Amino acid sequence: ERSTPQLEANVTRLLSAFRLASLPVVHIHHHEPTPGTLFSPDSNPSTVLPQTYVTPLPHESVVIKHGGSGFVGTSLEALLRSKKWEVLVVVGMSTVHCVSSTVRHASNLGFQVYLPNDACATFNRAAAPGSKVASQFDAETMHAVALSAMHDECAMVVSTDEVLESLGA
Repeated sequence: ERSTPQLEANVTRLLSAFRLASLPVVHIHHHEPTPGTLFSPDSNPSTVLPQTYVTPLPHESVVIKHGGSGFVGTSLEALLRSKKWEVLVVVGMSTVHCVSSTVRHASNLGFQVYLPNDACATFNRAAAPGSKVASQFDAETMHAVALSAMHDECAMVVSTDEVLESLGA
């Protein structure tokens, strides 16, 4: 089960608004170097190819990452600094993994991060061994906890509508 059923629609709205306003868009794709893993381009091309609603345009940057953060072992920080882009809007999957890692890393590097709560999503998750709370956590709970942990610490958690309003869209 996945959280945020409106993810695709909201990411599409944001991407369209950014493109219409000629704002920069950077796509981050996760490619695992180990064959046979979920995000291995050779083993599972459908998990690493961009979904049609987020297909990069020819002039948009694409950064390939091999782990959780979009910054570790990539050119992302150099790209952002070279363009003097200091404010980021981060969307995508999954809130508790790649989104959280990238947002926290961006904040640690001094970027101002906005995180639309309805343009990222995550999945159900089994509890860690010894959990006294539950044996499993549903996707919406995982999503809410991850967003709560980031809000006002390393990102401003907002809605897609709030981002669009700030763009005048």
